[in-house]
Amino acid sequence: MVDPAQAPLLLWLNGGPGSSSLEGLFLENGPFRIGKDGKTITRNPYAWNQFANVLYLESPVGVGYSYSTDGDQPQYSDDLESDRVLSMPGLNAPITFKQYSGFLQGSATHMLHYW
Repeated sequence: MVDPAQAPLLLWLNGGPGSSSLEGLFLENGPFRIGKDGKTITRNPYAWNQFANVLYLESPVGVGYSYSTDGDQPQYSDDLESDRVLSMPGLNAPITFKQYSGFLQGSATHMLHYW
């Protein structure tokens, strides 16, 4: 386990569209896994938080427990303002894409190149 103050910040967006990132947290790379019985939890020996701080972002608005009280908030993945995410301090790890987010890879790569 690394010192969280020194660890990189990773942003996790589950595939989709409209797939909750909590799926990644509890079934893939989070510190705990939910047991098959749905009642127990076990430690995940392969958890990503052992080497990084992981931010599981629910996106777009309305997915999982996310909501907005501001009518101007983006409602679709394609409408998200990249500077809100990319200006986060400590976001310095490679960006990878999974499932549907692979469709966004070209746009995101272009945006990062010229940002």
